[in-house]
Amino acid sequence: MAEYQVVCVERKPAAGHHHIVGIGVRRSGKTLERRSVKDVRRAIKNKEDSFYTIDTTTGEKVVVSRHKCCGEKTIASVPRGSETDNLAGLTSCSRLMWFMVR
Repeated sequence: MAEYQVVCVERKPAAGHHHIVGIGVRRSGKTLERRSVKDVRRAIKNKEDSFYTIDTTTGEKVVVSRHKCCGEKTIASVPRGSETDNLAGLTSCSRLMWFMVR
């Protein structure tokens, strides 16, 4: 099972907030990769890969899990004792970033 650090997110507008539709991940210092939420959810469910964020206050790894919001299947990364999703605090993956990676 490969382990990926989520470093940026792609968002789409939703009612009063945004939904994550894709993420940028790194594995063991390799180049940035784009993964769709659908692929991430499938990999988590099938225990093929794991994903995490780094909590900015503690420096600890926080697991990315399957999540539903407003009836939409998405992902979340919420540290223990918090209600704030770490993914929400990550920068947006820009189109230029994806162009440079390829």
